[in-house]
Amino acid sequence: MKNVLIVFVALFFSCTKNSDSETSEGADQSTAYELTYPQMEEMVFTGMDAGERIEWHGTELTTEAAEFVQIASGGECKTDCGKGIQITNTSDRHVETVVKAAFSIGDRNSYIARLYRLDPGETVSGGCSHLCLKEESYAFERSVVGAEFK
Repeated sequence: MKNVLIVFVALFFSCTKNSDSETSEGADQSTAYELTYPQMEEMVFTGMDAGERIEWHGTELTTEAAEFVQIASGGECKTDCGKGIQITNTSDRHVETVVKAAFSIGDRNSYIARLYRLDPGETVSGGCSHLCLKEESYAFERSVVGAEFK
């Protein structure tokens, strides 16, 4: 439990910027470094009904249904940044899938994981492909890291 808390604190501070280091131009110099994970998630997954953020730390998950989960770009993003992401269950059974949205900001590589519960043949919105902030664009690459029939 102590290790999980240490990792969480490290991740939280790795995505924030100390206000003492701001330049004299102030907010006009904002970058993605100043965002917390919840703020990034809100911007990338804004207004999305499907999926829920979960804690996943790279452990191996069941992938028995992974071949039936398709991730594709299509449609508009509510934030006008990047393309919409669609997640589809192509099977005739219920599937629970964990989708990893990996990103790089500066020299930091990280991800947000979300759990989707999909009915047979269902397609849901998986958010936006990019985070845009102050004329900078950061890609969020989706991949299925776990999928099982329910």
